[in-house]
Amino acid sequence: MINPNNPNGEVYISISSDSDTFCISPLEMYNFLDIPTTVVDGIFAKGFCKNETICTSPSKNCTWILGNITVTTDSDLENMKSVEAVFGGITISGTNITDFSFLENLKYAASFRRSAILIENNQKLTNVTFPKLKRVNLDSSYALDFENNNPILTLNSSYCFGVRKSLGFEFYLPIFDNWTCEGLDINHDYIVQNQKKKSGYQTSIGAFFIILIMFFV
Repeated sequence: MINPNNPNGEVYISISSDSDTFCISPLEMYNFLDIPTTVVDGIFAKGFCKNETICTSPSKNCTWILGNITVTTDSDLENMKSVEAVFGGITISGTNITDFSFLENLKYAASFRRSAILIENNQKLTNVTFPKLKRVNLDSSYALDFENNNPILTLNSSYCFGVRKSLGFEFYLPIFDNWTCEGLDINHDYIVQNQKKKSGYQTSIGAFFIILIMFFV
């Protein structure tokens, strides 16, 4: 797909319908995402069309997933290693992972009316680089969202800017604890103080329970 006025320029794709049943097929979305010059922010649909030939949950050798995926401490990460595209939301929640190496082949993630990728409550996460991720469908301002993970990810904006650069996002993505990358820099002192308050509160709660236990022993 080439811009007739500029062969190296971007081509903006706009697709929508008033129909409540309008859907985009996974193959259509994959083809749009696979063309580097297309901008797919203008694709709006109720969801993806059903396709019984595509896996609906991660399993060995599945390359495409149709539906939402949630990765937790109980998930078999080996089943994610073959996945190249997810047509639905990916949520990575409450795990002990330190990086995204288990997503070693993921190239595309697309979802409608929710985060394409939500990473939340992963306190040991220290590397936010996606090995092969090329594009995320931007149907939401929270298309790639990091929430309540390892505090260092919010205290150091280089993590946010690194993700933005690798995926070619605009200024408002990704989101780290409800902040844009610029917001992390501008509000750094406030964020540091907030982290200290949060840490102090958790320490106080822990001390309270220790005293309570000692009282009843």
